[in-house]
Amino acid sequence: MFLLLLILSIISPLALGAFPVIDNFPCDLGEIADTGCKGPKDCLYPHPSDCSRFVQCNEERIAYDMPCAPGDLEWDDATKECTYPELANCQRGSQKTLSHEPTILSPPKNGVLRVDFICPLAEIQNGCDDVLGAGCLYASPDSCTSYIQCVDEVAYQVPCEAGGAWGSGTVWDDLVKACVEPKEDNRCTP
Repeated sequence: MFLLLLILSIISPLALGAFPVIDNFPCDLGEIADTGCKGPKDCLYPHPSDCSRFVQCNEERIAYDMPCAPGDLEWDDATKECTYPELANCQRGSQKTLSHEPTILSPPKNGVLRVDFICPLAEIQNGCDDVLGAGCLYASPDSCTSYIQCVDEVAYQVPCEAGGAWGSGTVWDDLVKACVEPKEDNRCTP
């Protein structure tokens, strides 16, 4: 554990840019929202194919390919640190697999066409951080209770679900890219 903490303290967020980025890695949006990836063991995941490496996501959902310290150390996801192989419990090929296959999406069933919203082409071509498999999702410019979903460069306004245990329904939280229970600290301001 000391070794990982030492490495992570040396590798500051400013130095992360020196490490390769893993495109389309599914960083955990819930953990990012909960922790901001600020703690020494936050937002760390097994590498998809190499036990001697791990993935470190940041608050912007960028996934960095990180090495364990030189030697025969392997990533142990249970302890979130690099350790000896006999302690690491790393199962080659069992980590998250990344799909680079395009997802074919249909327009949302409850969405309304928005001709006044321009879907950002550069983001769409780069996959829109589509970890939810729902396409490119954006805050609605005029409603906290809906969001914009871009499918094939066409924008649809989709309502958040009504009802729920709290009564009035859910509101869009653009940080986690989901409709959530309304709270005082929700950031939506159309």
